[in-house]
Amino acid sequence: MSRISHFVSADQVKYWLWHLDERGKHGLWRLGINMMRVCYAVMRDMANGQLSLRAMSLVYTTLVSLVPLLALSFSVLKGFGVHNQIEPLLLNLLKPLGNQRFDIVSNIIGFVDNIKVGVLGAVGLAFLLYSVIAMMQKIEESFNFTWHIRQGRTLSQRFSDYLSVILIGPLLIFLSIGITATVKSHAAVTYITHLPFMGSLIEVIGFLVPWLVMAAAFTFIYFYMPNTRVNIGSAFIGGLITAIAWKVMGLLFSSFIAGSTSQTAIYSAFASAIAFMIWLYLGWLMLLIGASIAYYHQNPQNQLFRKDEWKMSAAEKERLILTISFMVAQRFAAAESSWDAKGIALHLGVPTNVVEACFDKLAAVGFLVKTLENPQRVMPTKPLDQLNVSDIAGKIHRLYPSEVAQFKVLRPEMVVERYLQEREQLIKESFGDLNYETFVRAS
Repeated sequence: MSRISHFVSADQVKYWLWHLDERGKHGLWRLGINMMRVCYAVMRDMANGQLSLRAMSLVYTTLVSLVPLLALSFSVLKGFGVHNQIEPLLLNLLKPLGNQRFDIVSNIIGFVDNIKVGVLGAVGLAFLLYSVIAMMQKIEESFNFTWHIRQGRTLSQRFSDYLSVILIGPLLIFLSIGITATVKSHAAVTYITHLPFMGSLIEVIGFLVPWLVMAAAFTFIYFYMPNTRVNIGSAFIGGLITAIAWKVMGLLFSSFIAGSTSQTAIYSAFASAIAFMIWLYLGWLMLLIGASIAYYHQNPQNQLFRKDEWKMSAAEKERLILTISFMVAQRFAAAESSWDAKGIALHLGVPTNVVEACFDKLAAVGFLVKTLENPQRVMPTKPLDQLNVSDIAGKIHRLYPSEVAQFKVLRPEMVVERYLQEREQLIKESFGDLNYETFVRAS
């Protein structure tokens, strides 16, 4: 086994996946290689442990906020007369838990029934809303982490976006269930079922519809929750894979529960609670893995390196920032659409979060400003003839001091000091008057 691991190390797999000659290859071949790259990136993130930690955190958040969330949804659904469908929905959702799901759902419904939204008062209702919004914020933070997004929704966006999902989402779910049940019982569908070969087709469609509905639900989550613009195709890829993994995980987990009579004997009354928490953990882990798949499908330039693996020296950082400043100035001079972080990342082949960090540095030295668009675009703060290249380069250089420069030399050699001063003077004389307008035209 050690010999095999020696011959197929992670570095060799990485080299093989990203140094293949794709010229002239079939489309299916390239698709397969891209899928393998996405799998490599997702497994690397799982090995890092952050996805597992986020899933554990969401388990705790779910346990704290589940009852307030269901109580709020219950109060909305009660006005439409469909609140009695919550219990069957939860039983179906927790089906992999086997017979233990009846006790769990019974306790949850009992807690929900004990919460009377109408008599909570202003303080109680505010606490209820806070618990639900805090849960949604925690979920958004986990998805933002997966998508390498540093900034979440504003407070006003949280209230409007979260509450709309919490209040309208359950209605849409039960509306779709009602429409499905109505269609199945319709006379036209009954007639078509009795036609030759159509009965088998209807059975296949009936088997696929729950999978597609689940995939659509996951697609909506991946499209909506991250605080960025997600391509619907990437969200669907992540949602479809998550739906398949969810079903497979449910079958495996139900088999585990069915054969774990010894665990029930050991944990006694706690067996149901422990099984419920394990199921929650696996569910959140599947959701975060699906989000990671959607992210790497949409951002192939980030597949090779995790965001904390991209290491650069101070000189390389300076070079990259100056390159980005030149690209921003070039677009501005040509009166073309401004760059965003993803566009530059794709052009240069670096992770998006590295480009965003460079944007922050260039904003700090006064070179660019960010727009309020989503995604954010950047443009120079002044006309290009008023932005001096040497001045910007000097400010960038001072942002990345050398580790050696942190210690003062007690007895500097005068020859060395004189050489450095003369070199600095020559640089100023040669490039001191160079502004970005001349810089761009020289290209």
